[in-house]
Amino acid sequence: MLPVVPALCWLALWGSINTGPENIDLDRILSGWAAAFNGIRAALPLVVLAIWILHLLGRSDTRMREPTLPEWLWFLYAAICLIASIGVENWFAWGYWGLAFIATLGAAEMYLAECGDEIAGAASLNRLSWVAAAVILAIVVYVGRGHLAEETSQGLSGYRINVKMPIVAGMPMVRSTGISRFAGALAVVACAAMWRGERWTRVAWMALFAGCAWLVWDMQSRGSLTSFVAAVSVVMLLLGGRARTMGILALALAVGAVSLNFVSHDTLHYLWGFATRNDRHLAQMQGRTSIFHDAWLAILRAPIIGYGPQGDHRIIFANAQNGVLYSLLCGGFLGGGAWTLGFVIALVYLARAAWRPDIVPAGDSMVFAQVAGLMVFFTLRTIPENTAALFSVDLMLQLPAMVYLGVLIRAANLRTAHESAEAFATIRSAPTVALDAPAYRADAV
Repeated sequence: MLPVVPALCWLALWGSINTGPENIDLDRILSGWAAAFNGIRAALPLVVLAIWILHLLGRSDTRMREPTLPEWLWFLYAAICLIASIGVENWFAWGYWGLAFIATLGAAEMYLAECGDEIAGAASLNRLSWVAAAVILAIVVYVGRGHLAEETSQGLSGYRINVKMPIVAGMPMVRSTGISRFAGALAVVACAAMWRGERWTRVAWMALFAGCAWLVWDMQSRGSLTSFVAAVSVVMLLLGGRARTMGILALALAVGAVSLNFVSHDTLHYLWGFATRNDRHLAQMQGRTSIFHDAWLAILRAPIIGYGPQGDHRIIFANAQNGVLYSLLCGGFLGGGAWTLGFVIALVYLARAAWRPDIVPAGDSMVFAQVAGLMVFFTLRTIPENTAALFSVDLMLQLPAMVYLGVLIRAANLRTAHESAEAFATIRSAPTVALDAPAYRADAV
C-alpha cells in the first residue's frame, strides 16, 4: 500500500508542473478561476517542503532514513544554489526553484521513510511517477488533439503545437520537446512491460508503446528521438530472451533492407529530413554551441558557487540547454560538481547492477530494465536540455530511478557485508585440535 501523505505530496509536485512563482500573486489569483488554479498549483512545492520538514521533526530515531549518496549530493547542489542566490534582486522569483528542487528530494525521502522495504518503496515511487506522467500526457494530447498532426512541408507533424496553441488555461502550452519527453519516457516503460507484463495486459502495453513512439516521431524532437532509440535498445538488451533476440533481428532486417536497396533512396532521404527537420546546420545543434560557449564564460566568472537557481536566465539571458552547464551556472563547481557527481554515481550503480544480475531481486528484472532505460533516456537528453538539473518533469521521473538504483546497491552491499561477517564468524567458531606433545612422542616411539 502507498504511504498516503508522501504519495499525496509527490502527486502535488506533479500538479505544480508548468507553473512558477509569478503565479503566486494575490491580485492575479483573484482575477479569475484560471489564475487562482495556477496560483494554488504554484504554491504546492512550498507546502510539500513544509510538510517534509514537519515530518522530519516528528520522527523518532528508529524511523530516520539514510538517503543514498546521489540524494545527498543533489541536496548539496540545491543548498549551494540557494546560498548563491542570497542578495539577488527579487529573490523569491529565483529562490523558488531551489526550494522546489529540495521539496522534490524531501518528498522522495519521506516516501521511502514510510515504506518498510526500501526497494519495494522505490519501485512503487517510480510507478507512481509513471502513472502521473501518463495522466498528464493524456490531458496534453486531448487538449492539443487538433494540432498534433498538421500538414507541413515535411509531412504530418506536431512540432509547432505551442505556436498554434500558445496559451492553455492561462499557462504556456507544452512545447513539442516537452511532449516528446513525456512520450519517450512512457514508451520506454511500456517497452519493458509489453515483454514481461502479464499476458492479458501486454496488448494494452503494446498500444501505449505504439502511441507514445508515434508521438516521439511526430514531435520532431531530435534529442528525444535519439534518446528514445538508445533507451529502448538498452531495455531490450537487459530483458534478454525473446526481447533481445527480436531486437537484434529487427536491427539486422533494417540494415539488410537498406543495404539491398529494398528501401528507396527517396524514402531514406524523407525519413532523415523529417527526423532532423532538414537542418543544414545540425552540427551547431540549433544554436546551442554558441549558448554553451556563453554559459562556460559565465561559469568562469563565478566558479565556486555560481549564480543560484535559474542563473542562466539572469546571466546569459537564455536557456543553458545542457544539464551539466546549467548546474555549474547555478551552483558553481562546488554545487554543479555535486550534481554531476551524483548523476555519474547513479550511472555507475546502473552499470554495476547490469553487470551483476544477483544485485537485482528476482521479481524486479522488469522494473530494473525500465529504470535503466529511463536513466539512458535522460542521460542523453541532458546534452541538449537542462533536464533534472532544475525542478521539472525530468527531475520527477529521473530522481525515483536514481533512488531505486541507490537502494539496490545499498541492499547488495549490506548482503555482502552480512555474508562476510557470517563467514568470518564460522571460521572463528570452527573446532580446533590441540597438540598433545607427550602423547605424540610416545606414539612416535
